[in-house]
Amino acid sequence: MHTADLKAKQKAERKQCLENILASKARWKLIAAGPGTGKTHTFREILSQRAGGNNLAITFINKLADDMKSALGKNGSQNVSRILQEDFARAEWAR
Repeated sequence: MHTADLKAKQKAERKQCLENILASKARWKLIAAGPGTGKTHTFREILSQRAGGNNLAITFINKLADDMKSALGKNGSQNVSRILQEDFARAEWAR
């Protein structure tokens, strides 16, 4: 399989996974995936779909925490600093 074909197949699979997650009626969602698989994008989509409600997103990945804080802040969330107060992931792992 050529690289372009493989990338196209992976993109289609990621899209289908995201659609399945967004269509799920489950109250709780767990996103466990490797690097570069679209976790930040998935979190943004889930949280934008549930805008205005009470949402809790927890991550132990520093870059994802920074991305989420930035993205949520831009969407007008007033509780971002409280949810990610003191960068919980960094504070706990630094001990």
